[in-house]
Amino acid sequence: MFEGDTEHSIYLPLAMANYRGSVNRLLISEIAYDPPGMDEAEYVELVNPTPFDIDLTGHALADAVLRMDFEDRRSFPPGTIIRANSVLVATLSAVAFRDVHGVEPDVEFVNSDPAVPDMIDDPDWGDPKALFQLGNSGDEVLLWRGDA
Repeated sequence: MFEGDTEHSIYLPLAMANYRGSVNRLLISEIAYDPPGMDEAEYVELVNPTPFDIDLTGHALADAVLRMDFEDRRSFPPGTIIRANSVLVATLSAVAFRDVHGVEPDVEFVNSDPAVPDMIDDPDWGDPKALFQLGNSGDEVLLWRGDA
């Protein structure tokens, strides 16, 4: 049917099966496990699609499912907030991230820039010498909730 085929508008109902509304929780929205240039520019981006700020105190990022996987888990610094309808970038090195991407990250895993807050190592998780680094062919990234 084309415009002009009828002189009256026809409205058809839109029905969707298994429709789910907008997400109401924090999500991992992007992972760069093999960025161009330096591996230190790896990052994880979180998105807060809710209309509320979320305090990330107690939340953690990990690249291991189990404690004995000999990988890393790092907690967000106390008072880290991801604003409503915003993103937060956690990178291995703020200096490398800035060099590759041209913008400032929100937090970093190693202390490369004193102006960028550092994620806090969990010494009881995996190998205490391990660093949050992702395998270049892909890796797992877990977001641990502070209340879980």
